[in-house]
Amino acid sequence: MRERTYTRGLYAVAGAATSLFLIYAYAHPVSPSSITAAAKASSTRRAPAGTASSPTTTTSASETTSALSSLINPTKKYLGVAQDNVPNSMTDLAALTKKIGKSPNLIAYYVPWGQPLNQTWVLDLDNDGIMPLIQFEPTKPSIADIAAGASDAYATTLAQTIKNLGVPVVLSFGHEMNGNWFTWGTQQTSAADFVKAWKRIHDIFAEAGATNVIWLWDVNVTYPVPNIALDPLYPGDAYVDWVGLTGYYNTTAGGRSTFKTLFEPTMEQVREFTEKPFLIAETGVSPGAEKPTEIENLFTGVEDHADVLGFVWFNYNKPGKNETDWMIDSDSTSAKTFASLAQGPDWGFPRTP
Repeated sequence: MRERTYTRGLYAVAGAATSLFLIYAYAHPVSPSSITAAAKASSTRRAPAGTASSPTTTTSASETTSALSSLINPTKKYLGVAQDNVPNSMTDLAALTKKIGKSPNLIAYYVPWGQPLNQTWVLDLDNDGIMPLIQFEPTKPSIADIAAGASDAYATTLAQTIKNLGVPVVLSFGHEMNGNWFTWGTQQTSAADFVKAWKRIHDIFAEAGATNVIWLWDVNVTYPVPNIALDPLYPGDAYVDWVGLTGYYNTTAGGRSTFKTLFEPTMEQVREFTEKPFLIAETGVSPGAEKPTEIENLFTGVEDHADVLGFVWFNYNKPGKNETDWMIDSDSTSAKTFASLAQGPDWGFPRTP
């Protein structure tokens, strides 16, 4: 949990590429220079934010379904990042990629529910072999209204758009819904309404034939809200592919953390009602002398759990109350530790076979 005021802009999802490129990308990991090139080129390739330009190429349904299966249950780990300023600027992502010596293969974006997708920028990300994780934030309308159909038109358009892209994307709706710090959280939303809204959106995508979506149900780790049961918030295995966990190694929360103390209690509760694989969907380590050690603990914790697919690092500097500098390179030792661990053969594989 991070109590935060969101100023995130409109973000996009990854778009289409030819099958030949996908095969090449799998055999040739994305280099830091390719991200840098994308940063330089994006200003000329990207349409204005909010436009819905059409991709020039798409992947067939059979190719997408085959690729999706291998991405839902990968043999290696996802090295993910939520990078400040992306997609409005690729400069910081290019600098991070150069610093750690390996491109992330999963990028998270926080998108206000109801906003259109910028499909031109989608192509930029796809060209770098990166899969998007779209965190839809349903500030309005209310979850109860969405459950009753208030967003059906938007969801239908969104489903058709993503279907037409023809490449795998990860979608999350109402992350950290078990917390009380968002409008879609427990203070203003019932578990029944949340589940109903989730199923309604999922069904709209299914009816549209958008089979290229990996559905991520993303909860906050339970220690800040121990009295909120997760099971009533779960839509069911037919509606979920991955279980996301949001949790931070944060001294401001009191003491230091380990993977075992931070994530495993929530994992144990989730295992009472589903065997779906986990993704650490949002994490980071606060500054301090123990930061390099805790970065290593995060990598090791993911590697030691076969049912944890990887992590997404929240690479933002958020000064202020209840916030901190979550940047990987907040100090040189931490940056070197992260870079060294990221070179492991199980991390940062290209997003498609």
